[in-house]
Amino acid sequence: LVKIYDIKSDGQFMVEAELNDHQGPVWECSWAHPMFGNMLATCSYDKKVIIWKCKERKWSKFTEFACHDASVNSVCWAPHEYGMILAFCSADGTATVMANIDQSWKQSKILNAHKRGCNAISWCPVAFSFSLFEQKASHASMRFVTGGCDNLVKIWNLNSDNQWELEISLEGHEDWVRDVAWSPIVNSNVHKIASCSQDFTFIIWECNDLDKKMWIKKFQWRFDNVAWHVSWSPSGTKVAVSVSNQELTIWEENLEKRWICIYDSKKKSGASGDKTK
Repeated sequence: LVKIYDIKSDGQFMVEAELNDHQGPVWECSWAHPMFGNMLATCSYDKKVIIWKCKERKWSKFTEFACHDASVNSVCWAPHEYGMILAFCSADGTATVMANIDQSWKQSKILNAHKRGCNAISWCPVAFSFSLFEQKASHASMRFVTGGCDNLVKIWNLNSDNQWELEISLEGHEDWVRDVAWSPIVNSNVHKIASCSQDFTFIIWECNDLDKKMWIKKFQWRFDNVAWHVSWSPSGTKVAVSVSNQELTIWEENLEKRWICIYDSKKKSGASGDKTK
């Protein structure tokens, strides 16, 4: 079941809609950019992805994709500058990109993206080319990151033949990668990816030249339990990590370029340190 809430002026949450077309647990939701209207994508154990759309405050199924042989574990809209494009990945090891072109959906699939299954997917923020007269998105720079049951974080890019190809595999986790998140903001040409794993660790990867694939492990932290989810703040300056013992931590890079924990729900206070365990 998918529930959509409306936030009232007094701060109260009211259920606006209950969407029940999935036949299994729903793992993830992703809102489309407002330029496409009120649209929501969901993925489920039932092997399906559903896009929902709201018109005149009534939600209905816009379209459905059933192109995987196992649970669809993660779904993510591409930056709106590229158009209406949705990526999702599955426990069958594949990743799919669906692009809406001229009112029809075009599919491209990455077979064997991860051995034993793919758990998470996240888009690289759009890259701009600047001229004196215009600013536009460069499709050649389209990239996304995936994490899987082969313990790897993988970055994929769209090549000149309009095919998705593996750009680099990042090795650092010793068990399943549970989640990945590409920072939505690129400062001083530095890209950042956060990943977390069944091995209890959380890693921040950095790259200052995507074309040269110069990715480094900038920071790593080991928790006492499985790290399940990572999420960047809209400003790209903080990242939240949730852990299986109901712990939530928030991390920030200080002026010395060191990552520190500024909030830990278990300690109900600020910094817990910045060392790598």
